[in-house]
Amino acid sequence: SKLATQRRMTLYRTVRPLFSDTSTDRDTALAQAEKELKSRGVVQTGDVYAITCGEPMGSPGGTNMLKICRVQ
Repeated sequence: SKLATQRRMTLYRTVRPLFSDTSTDRDTALAQAEKELKSRGVVQTGDVYAITCGEPMGSPGGTNMLKICRVQ
């Protein structure tokens, strides 16, 4: 389940798993994720963060994408 995955992720050092219902469009989901991180005060302009997801989005399976982002 999504909650079980989120709980397992908390075991990794410096990982902050945040569950969010997002769009199935990758670019929209990434923009929503950055907006959420900024609103929670987790990141600020200029910070670098990594985000992972599986493609196609919305389908069960493994993670096959890692994107390194700089907050705008």
